[in-house]
Amino acid sequence: MNDSYSDIDLAKYFAGELEPQEAERVENWSNISSENKEKFDAARFVWERTQNIELKNYDTEKALSRVHGKLDFEGSAVSRDRSFLYYLKVVSIAAVIFLPVLLFVYRQGKDTSKPVLYTEVTAKQNLRLVKLPDGTEVWLNANSTLYTPKEFNPQEYRLKLEGEAFFQVAHNHYRVFIVETSTSTVKVLGTAFNLRARKAEEKNILSVVDGKVLCTKANSDLEKVVEKGSEADVSVNSDVIEIKKLEDENFLSWKTGIMKFSLTPFREVAKTLEKHYQITFEIADTSLYNLPISTTLYATPVEKVVELLEMANDDIKISKTDKGFKVTRKQ
Repeated sequence: MNDSYSDIDLAKYFAGELEPQEAERVENWSNISSENKEKFDAARFVWERTQNIELKNYDTEKALSRVHGKLDFEGSAVSRDRSFLYYLKVVSIAAVIFLPVLLFVYRQGKDTSKPVLYTEVTAKQNLRLVKLPDGTEVWLNANSTLYTPKEFNPQEYRLKLEGEAFFQVAHNHYRVFIVETSTSTVKVLGTAFNLRARKAEEKNILSVVDGKVLCTKANSDLEKVVEKGSEADVSVNSDVIEIKKLEDENFLSWKTGIMKFSLTPFREVAKTLEKHYQITFEIADTSLYNLPISTTLYATPVEKVVELLEMANDDIKISKTDKGFKVTRKQ
């Protein structure tokens, strides 16, 4: 891999003039270090800011040679203005002479002292789909809130989540996609994952469906990569991130409306129902913990679930309480 890429290489990348393999090498190079990333983003900053300047039939290599030579700006004011616009466009494509200046402008535009303003999106009782400007789709679970930035940031798309959401992230080489909770930070380039961050729970649960993500513990240097088919449990009260195989096939039941159980111990069924309906299922008799349950539920109201469980199992009785339901053994 190249140790460095020239401004003209980056210009050709943004112009779409590189072969796919070389373009991929440029992208990999840009992610090696913060210096590479800044140079890459600065070049893209130049490119994006000059797309409204129209040129026809330009030759990048010839134009670059002319830029490096002496530019004759003598003559009429109109002639000077036209020449300047012409060569500004060429330089934006070749990204050579003005890059240090525009890099300064770019850095100024990244003033971290400026507070980030967010737009609040809340799902109260029902599932809500949120489509983000970059093409990412977010499904919010009930009683969840997503905060999206109001202003464009060329380096990253940083959101905040309270509750639970499933993210289908649009792949974008130019910007990193980041989701923050009070306990963890999830950073991706393009993937699909579910993030559960309920305030009342002792851990955040990150479940990766596709791709891989970087999970970081808030206010800590602790971070781990979580790959497809894996789950990360991030402790709220300690610096612990536990990675394990994603075995709960019902972790997306809140989104799909489908819950499947095949000889599943009743204790595990109760946990799934608690997450799905956000209520409490108290099993008063511990002898019922391992009672096997086999059924499939399709967007079933909780009252109907209780009825079906009682009909399918002669040993249990389920009573409604203030917080949810209590399960006892029939006498």
